[in-house]
Amino acid sequence: MSADSMWPNYPEGAIVKIEELTRPIQRGDAIAFTRAEKDVIWVKRVVAIGGDTVKMSGAVPVINGVPLKRERLPDRVHAYTGKAERVVLCFNERVDDNSYQVCELAGLHNKWDTTEMQRVPNGTYFVLGDNRDNSRDSRDSMMGFIEEMYVIGIVSEQEAG
Repeated sequence: MSADSMWPNYPEGAIVKIEELTRPIQRGDAIAFTRAEKDVIWVKRVVAIGGDTVKMSGAVPVINGVPLKRERLPDRVHAYTGKAERVVLCFNERVDDNSYQVCELAGLHNKWDTTEMQRVPNGTYFVLGDNRDNSRDSRDSMMGFIEEMYVIGIVSEQEAG
């Protein structure tokens, strides 16, 4: 996985089980995918699917005009490789019937916490890391939308390792 971007749900070095696509990808699924260069497998959270509109407003994803529900969790302490421990804000976030935890390393003042509204093209996904302030994801034009053809499968669980 890409460097710690899915903490706290999938910590750096976690071994995950990836299921082949036997059902449509849903908002809230964690997916494994490659990019055109195919030298890295990425794991990110799908928050919007083809046809949806999406923007970030005050660190909260807004899908089709509706902000995702977030419930504040206790702060966590997290140490990044080679850096001091930091206290981070954490939330339980819900989209449709899926619930997962997200954390905000920089609090609610990251450059990606507010973005313009975009329409997700059909056949693509808008993905975010669960560790929102330490994630290269669809908010960054270098990553952009993820095309279906690059999706390997749905991350179903973390395995003991």
